[in-house]
Amino acid sequence: MGRVVISAGKTGSRQSLPLPRAWIERWDLHRLRRPGVKLERSNSGPGERLSRALRRAGAPFRGYDLRHAWAVRAILHPQISPSLAAKSMGHSLAIHSRTYQRWFDQSSMLGVLEEL
Repeated sequence: MGRVVISAGKTGSRQSLPLPRAWIERWDLHRLRRPGVKLERSNSGPGERLSRALRRAGAPFRGYDLRHAWAVRAILHPQISPSLAAKSMGHSLAIHSRTYQRWFDQSSMLGVLEEL
């Protein structure tokens, strides 16, 4: 349990880590249920279907917000290096750092404050 293998996608194949572990239990993610996705098509179709489903369910967030939430949670886990998080998301370290720099800075500041 834990590691997710993405065999193909917008940014190629990679491995990723689900965060946080409590979500696996909460939403019964042990059972693998993947939507049918045709790789020769764009990613916008599945993204739009997810967005519609979240709106119908009254979710206070968008589908893409889940990706950003994963990245920010990874920053707050010292065991996950920025490089590992970037690889998990299919980013280069430069893109990942540029996109999430404000959260890296905030996490670093909080870490320093705890040590003072």
